[in-house]
Amino acid sequence: MASREAIVQGQLFDLPAGYPAIVAGVSWVYGVLLTFADPAILVELDELEDYDPSRPAAENDYQRQEVAVFDLQHQSIGHAWTYVMSLEQVQRSNGTLLPHGKWSSC
Repeated sequence: MASREAIVQGQLFDLPAGYPAIVAGVSWVYGVLLTFADPAILVELDELEDYDPSRPAAENDYQRQEVAVFDLQHQSIGHAWTYVMSLEQVQRSNGTLLPHGKWSSC
């Protein structure tokens, strides 16, 4: 596995449950791009996020979507999968917008 700091476009929210959620948007969201040698890791990541592609979308907290990824200088570095929550779901969960696009569990 390899990792590097990266950004994507969206909006980032802090959820009261203690984890972040990204929704569609045009702001920059900061995070870490993880690269795995075996694409089968998606099955394990889907389980971690409780995402089942065979379930109706409304039954998943997140949807797995391919998004454009950029380095910290805003240069394209490709595409990656991410788990995106709907704005309505974030609002039902009482999420707090993080306008600077950075989340910390501390």
